[in-house]
Amino acid sequence: MSRTRREKTALNPSIMSSLNDAIKKIHKKVSAHNALALTHDDYLNLFVPPGLHIVAQQAPKEFLHYDYSSFTVPWASVELRFELNGASHPMVARKVKLQGDTADPNLVSTIGGWVTQQVSVGYDFGRVKRVLEILNTKCKDAAQVRFFFPGILTLCSVECNDPSVLGAFAESIRAYKTPDKIPVLGPGLLSECQKASGIIAMSQLLSDPADVAAPPFEVALDRVASMHDPVLGPIECLI
Repeated sequence: MSRTRREKTALNPSIMSSLNDAIKKIHKKVSAHNALALTHDDYLNLFVPPGLHIVAQQAPKEFLHYDYSSFTVPWASVELRFELNGASHPMVARKVKLQGDTADPNLVSTIGGWVTQQVSVGYDFGRVKRVLEILNTKCKDAAQVRFFFPGILTLCSVECNDPSVLGAFAESIRAYKTPDKIPVLGPGLLSECQKASGIIAMSQLLSDPADVAAPPFEVALDRVASMHDPVLGPIECLI
């Protein structure tokens, strides 16, 4: 029986897995600085017809026959997930939809701005992830990857599941030197490597978000389609 031969890459799978975990962790930190929380009244204003506000707040589960702790709704081109914290939240309908005719336009605008920002941040870190994937296949070894993407050292400093893996790897590539026979990437990909390192560098200017009590409603991206970049190809939006 023939065995499929794995394509040779610059980084071994355990290193790549740890680096991807680091990218996700930094993305989560940056996203937390743009957190959006809603009150119960905000939820009622957005998703419940005005005539049913009192029922949604006070009716028992036995009367409405449903009570969900989370739900998703389409919002522009993405899917949003709303997490309800605490047992005193209003009842949630089976098919939740935005009350466009009666919802407060300022509240709708606030969520719309939040979505735009979170999607932008998600694509930024998806770009970093994609650059690393491409370098892993185009470069011969870790020294070449580090030459094109110095932000990899910052990723190695992020606390992940097994810090010893990236710690030893970082020491092996810490010294800056021009490797022999570097691959030709082209100006477009070189520019993307610089962008990716810039995204990682900018993230380090942010402090760790403060721990706060969970709000009545937390909002998060639940589904965002990949985008296509002319240089990098498909870019995932991290959520």
